[in-house]
Amino acid sequence: MMLRPPRNSLFDRLVSRRMVAYVFQVGVIQTLCCYLVFFLVFDYYGIPASSLVGADSYFVQDADPFVVGLRVFSESEQLDILRQAQTGYFMMLTGSQVLHIFLAKTRFASVFHHGLFGNVVLLYGVVIEVILIMLLVFTPGVQDFFGTAAFPGRFWACVLLVWGVLLIFCEGKRWLYRVHGARIPHSEWLVW
Repeated sequence: MMLRPPRNSLFDRLVSRRMVAYVFQVGVIQTLCCYLVFFLVFDYYGIPASSLVGADSYFVQDADPFVVGLRVFSESEQLDILRQAQTGYFMMLTGSQVLHIFLAKTRFASVFHHGLFGNVVLLYGVVIEVILIMLLVFTPGVQDFFGTAAFPGRFWACVLLVWGVLLIFCEGKRWLYRVHGARIPHSEWLVW
């Protein structure tokens, strides 16, 4: 890297339109998966997403009982479910970033050819991040301080879903560029 001359600040940009488009696309995928887990936690307790519209006076301190069908949720139940859903959102966001940091190491080469475990400092950072996630989600005193709560275990599998989607998206995009990159104008890459 140090043998390369510095970039020309008049013409070379640190962030290109293609990079902004990529970040937007990955961000949309991650956000949709985060909201998926958030609403699945509510659905697990029998609260469909449609019943949350206009429920701004519920799921807060001193909330009235929330009625869905024949089920009545007390204030403490509402707050517990909300904490679980928010923790699920947080877990999905940080969990998706654990994989994406490896996928973002290269723009065109496959991550399988480039390698996953070459950066030891990155690996330590990921291990620390995973430990912090587990502490925030499962440690009782820490849960109270940060407002987190353990949520149904089946939703941890959603992290695998977002990993699969991100892996297919990123590797598919790289493969398309390697195979067809020279024949596709740069402006068309913005929508890919």
